[in-house]
Amino acid sequence: MAFSPPGFGGDAPDGSPDFTGASVLGLVAAGGVYTLLNPLICTTLTVRTGFTLKTDGYPLVAGTLVIEPGAVVHANGNNAVGGLGGAVQTTRGFMGWSSAVGGAGGSRTLVGTTVGGAGGGSGSNAFGGAGGSGGAAGASFATLSLGGAGNITAQASASTRRLLHTQVYANMGWKGLGLGALLSAVNGGGGGGGGAVYWGVATLGAQLDGGGGGGAAGGLGIYCAQLDNRGSILATGGDGAAGLVVSGTITDGGAAGGGGGSGGWIHLSVSQIINLGTISAAGGNAGAGIGFGTHYKEDGTPGANGPVIVLVNGRPL
Repeated sequence: MAFSPPGFGGDAPDGSPDFTGASVLGLVAAGGVYTLLNPLICTTLTVRTGFTLKTDGYPLVAGTLVIEPGAVVHANGNNAVGGLGGAVQTTRGFMGWSSAVGGAGGSRTLVGTTVGGAGGGSGSNAFGGAGGSGGAAGASFATLSLGGAGNITAQASASTRRLLHTQVYANMGWKGLGLGALLSAVNGGGGGGGGAVYWGVATLGAQLDGGGGGGAAGGLGIYCAQLDNRGSILATGGDGAAGLVVSGTITDGGAAGGGGGSGGWIHLSVSQIINLGTISAAGGNAGAGIGFGTHYKEDGTPGANGPVIVLVNGRPL
């Protein structure tokens, strides 16, 4: 029996895409990952084992959604790379879902100096959590500067939260008379803070960097009549990076790890569940610090978890 996508009177302009590794609806898998360029409204949407569908801020609407074992549908935040914070997810689609950038780690090339990491990016009016803080400078003395703070996001208003819970929203009423403009402020959470650095003794030309903070996850909206999830549905924060020696030899000093990005939010509305599978909006992992000589290592802190909302026939699971 074929199920129709909810809220569209049986209309499914995207047919029944099957993400098997071949080109689908003009989308090409890069390293096994398909990235959406627009919302999908399907009769049956299938993601096969070993492949990933990155929603990139766009909603999925399907009569039946099938996610095989080992397959993933996600709106995850970007991991930090070295001292660079995880990249922001830009605003996409009718809903304008986005997320925040991770803070950059501190960087030092001068002996005897301390620098803090940058704070995580803003998740203003976010429905996700807060990014984790970057670690302190890994010092044996409490007077040295701290790492960047994780961004404390401004939560969505109570009325917007209630709207997310309604079957009207689940049935895609936002495509109607301007409702999308109201919901465009519901984004992912804050990015993680970057780690701080203290330099004590090092060789000439050495460089010590704190780890960057992880980027925040975005929002993930899935609306289907029937769900068969034997894989994973995720909106997890990006991981903070570890402190690192970029060049030279450090004999006394420390570089802290970056904080994890916040988890985003997942709004899943279904009529029938065959398999629920794994669903997570966990915060990103903290980066590890490194320490030399008298300076201990200071890790970042994980990002906060975001909310997961699962409705079955309009009622919370």
